[in-house]
Order: sequence, then structure tokens, then C-alpha cells
Amino acid sequence: MDSIPLRGIEKIFSKDNILISEIEYSDLKSQIREGVTKQYYPEGKLLSLSEYKNGKIHGDFKAFYISGKIKRTDKYENDKLILGKCFTEAGLDTTFYTFEEFPRYPGGERAMFGFVHNNLRYPMEAAENGIMGNVIVGFTINKEGTIVNIHLKKSVNPLLDSEALRIIRLMGKWKPGRKNGDLIDVNYSVPINFILQ
Repeated sequence: MDSIPLRGIEKIFSKDNILISEIEYSDLKSQIREGVTKQYYPEGKLLSLSEYKNGKIHGDFKAFYISGKIKRTDKYENDKLILGKCFTEAGLDTTFYTFEEFPRYPGGERAMFGFVHNNLRYPMEAAENGIMGNVIVGFTINKEGTIVNIHLKKSVNPLLDSEALRIIRLMGKWKPGRKNGDLIDVNYSVPINFILQ
């Protein structure tokens, strides 16, 4: 017997018990968005308001300055941006920009993996013992584009782990991420695959 979808709202709070977002779902179990999603600034003021239909952004998307003034109005159809306008805090039209922009390694993802490939030194002891695997390194790209908080998300072996961490520490600055036009810190992870041929 099929269960009946349970429509509802999920409220997400920070560790300091501050409301971060409210998301309406047509079915809480399958997490299909339907209706309004709201995101809030850490100070509790509305950051954005978006409409969803069948799990896709569909309808109006609005973002606000912390003052409450409108920062952008976008129109979506099935996750596709149809029309968008951005405004200064004084209410004047300004250059359009995407709402979320992820950090970017200079030259893009292909250049980043090229950097990893060109700088990787397979640890001799690991090679002699046939040690292989996929190490995943997590880090934060801060508002200045600097890599900080480097840590292992998936360890394979101390020798490979150490080399993967060394490679990430060698990377230079990235183009930082943005949300609603503001620079933000973004958590990122990179897989580094050690293969013997």
C-alpha cells in the first residue's frame, strides 16, 4: 500500500538557534519542494524568497538587502531563468549578476585538475607497496579566495593522505564565491586519485 505524501514545512536553524531557512515540501519524506522557500540573514531578516513547483524553481525569486529593500527580482520556469533584474540599495537598476556564484580556480576545473596532475608526487613507499586509492580533501575558499581549513574528508593511507594535503596547500588563490552579490566563504572538496599503472 502506497503511503500518502506528507506536505509540510522544514525550518532549519543555526547552532545558535537562529532561523536560516523555511522550505515548503509537497512530500517531506522525498524532499520535493513545492511552494515558497525563504532564506534569512544571520540577523534574522529575509534574504530571499523563491517559489517552487514539482521540485523546480518556478515563478518569482526575490532577494533583499539586509535593510529590507529589494536587491533582485528574477522570473523562473522549470529551473530556467527567464528574466532577471538587479537593483542598488537606492532602488536603481544595476548590472545583472547570478544569485549564487561558486568559487572558481583560475582557468576552471580542468586547470585545477591539471595542476593536481602536474604537481603530484606519488610517495615512493606507497608505490613500492602497491598502495592506491582516492583521497578526498575538504577545505574552505574564503572571501579573499584563499584556501583555509584544509582537512581530510576521505583517508586512504597516511602516505597518500599527506601528499593530497600537500597538493591542496600548494594551490594559489581562487576567484571567491558570491551569494546575492556578496562575497562568501564556501566549503569545497577535491578528490585526488592515486593509481599505479
